[in-house]
Amino acid sequence: MTGTVVFSINATVCSTSKDIKLIDFLRDEVRLTSVKRACNEGACGSCTVLVDGRPLRSCTLTTAQMEGKHITTCEGLSEREKSVYAHAFAEAGAVQCGFCTPGMVLAAKGLIDGNPEPSPDDVRGAIRANVCRCTGYKKIEEAVLLAAKILREGTPVSAPENKGLFGESMNRIDAESKAIGLSKFSDDLYLPGMLYGSAVRSKYPRARVLSVDTAAAKALPGVAAVLTAADVPGSVKQGYIRQDWDVMIPVGKTTHYLGDTIALVAAVDKDILEEAKRLVHVEYEPLPAVFTARESKNGVVKVHEEYDNLVSEQRIV
Repeated sequence: MTGTVVFSINATVCSTSKDIKLIDFLRDEVRLTSVKRACNEGACGSCTVLVDGRPLRSCTLTTAQMEGKHITTCEGLSEREKSVYAHAFAEAGAVQCGFCTPGMVLAAKGLIDGNPEPSPDDVRGAIRANVCRCTGYKKIEEAVLLAAKILREGTPVSAPENKGLFGESMNRIDAESKAIGLSKFSDDLYLPGMLYGSAVRSKYPRARVLSVDTAAAKALPGVAAVLTAADVPGSVKQGYIRQDWDVMIPVGKTTHYLGDTIALVAAVDKDILEEAKRLVHVEYEPLPAVFTARESKNGVVKVHEEYDNLVSEQRIV
C-alpha cells in the first residue's frame, strides 16, 4: 500500500500507512478489544464490526479497504445503546462465555437500525454468520427482539431486582459487561514488555518428526525463545483418561493431527513472531493417517502408538 488511508472509528478520525487486517488494527493499534479474534478467517463472526452501518467481519477486511469508511465497534455505541443491549442480553440469558456476544450485538444493531421492528426470521437472518459457542441461538434471538422493543418504545432500562428468593431467576453477574465487550479475555490484555507467543504446528496429520532446526529462528533479532520437546523437563505427555497427549512432539515421535505442536516461539512483536515461525525448519516422514472412527476400528494405524484406538469402553445395563 502506498500513501495513507483515512477513515473513522467510533466517530474518531484515524489514519494509517499500514496495509494490515482491520481486526489487527482495531485490536493491536487502537486497543478496541470488544472486537474478538477467533477463527481469523471469516467463518465465525466474533470480530463483527459495522462498516458504514453494515455488519462485516473485520478479519476479512484490510485497512487499505477502509478509505473514507465509518467503522463502529461496541465501544462506539451510545450509552443508551450499551445499556439496552447489555440489559436485553442479560435478561434473556443470552450470555455465557460472552466471547461471541459483542459480534452478535453489532449484528443486531445493524439489523435494528434499518428495521426497528424485526421479526424472528429477520433476527435469524441477521445473526446467521455469527457462531455461538455455548448459549444457543434461541435466547440470542429473544435478546435481539427485546432490545428492538426497548429501543422502539423508548422504555427506560432498570437494574434487575433480585430478592434472593428460592427458585428466583437471576441474571449472570458478568452478563452485561460481557455483552458489550468490556470483560477481558487473555488475548485482550496488553502489558508493558509483553512477549507474543505462538506454536509451530504439524504440516501433516500423521508423520514422524525426523528433525527440528531452530537455529535460524533463535538468531532472529527480537526472538526471546524457541522451545521444543527437548526443553520440557520430564514427560511431555498429559491427559485425563490417559496420559496420551503430547504437549510438543519430540524428534523421533509421530504427530496425531494437523494441530500438533512441534515448537513454541516467543518474540517482542507479532511480525517477528511469524517470521521466526517460518524459520523453524522441521523435517518429516509422512505416514498413513486415520480420518474417521470407522477407519480406526481395524487398528492397523494407531493414532497413539502406545494405545489402541479405542480410548475406553463401558457397558451400561
